[in-house]
Amino acid sequence: MNISRSERDGMLLVLASVTGYSMLPVFIKALQVAGLSSLDIATWRFALAVPLFWLMVRALRMPNGDR
Repeated sequence: MNISRSERDGMLLVLASVTGYSMLPVFIKALQVAGLSSLDIATWRFALAVPLFWLMVRALRMPNGDR
C-alpha cells in the first residue's frame, strides 16, 4: 500500500482521536469515583481543551503568503 505522508498523518490523527474518545468513559468513571462532580469534570475538560485548541490553531496557521 503506497500512501502519502499527509494521508498517513491523517489516519494516525483519526486513530488517536477514536482511541481518546473511546477511553473517555473510563476516565470519567475514575474521576467520579475520586469524588469529582459532573460539573467539575466538564469545567476541567473545557479549561484544558481551550488552551490546547488555541495552541494547535497557532501552530498550524498558514503563513500570510500561502493564503
